[in-house]
Amino acid sequence: MTITRIELLRHGLPEGDDCFRGHTDFLITEEGIKQMHDAVSGSNGFDLVMTSPLKRCSDFAYQHAAKYSTPVIEVPGFMELNFGDWDGRQRNEIWENNSKALSLFWSEPWNTTPPNGESLEEFDSRIQKAWSSTIDNHKGKSILLVTHGGVIKQIIRMILDMPKSEVYLQRINIPYAAKLTITIYHDDNGKIWPELHWPKSLF
Repeated sequence: MTITRIELLRHGLPEGDDCFRGHTDFLITEEGIKQMHDAVSGSNGFDLVMTSPLKRCSDFAYQHAAKYSTPVIEVPGFMELNFGDWDGRQRNEIWENNSKALSLFWSEPWNTTPPNGESLEEFDSRIQKAWSSTIDNHKGKSILLVTHGGVIKQIIRMILDMPKSEVYLQRINIPYAAKLTITIYHDDNGKIWPELHWPKSLF
């Protein structure tokens, strides 16, 4: 049996806190970089670092990879949700100007899309494709995947086979620099069994 290990690392504290940080390319703060270094302290056995191209992820990914001479791959499929007209704007501002649409998005995210943004179905689909490609092309590797809170929630949804009607966007807390481990077991017939390891910091 072949085993693939993927460490999911959310970026640390970025600029633009309390915003809809989707595709807007906010920089990571010095505190955020430190949070991420602390999260992976002692983890130097990765064969590959994969990262969202957005700077709040990729800046750290390249730093960590350079330290251990590890190759880096940028994967656009692991970017955060595109919030369209809300992207990069303060949540309070959106609430004051469009509370009805924002309330619907929080309560019925699978049926509500931010204006000119990406639907949750589209988001889920591109993450599934990126995830499947990662597993298929890097079987047996130990991978650090630096990405976003929303992406990690979608991966958890897939691993746990959660229904798309579930409002887990609000129910699952992924703190800055949170790190989760997913172990994937491959049998000789091409079947896989993913196993999710929750860190104590999430409880």
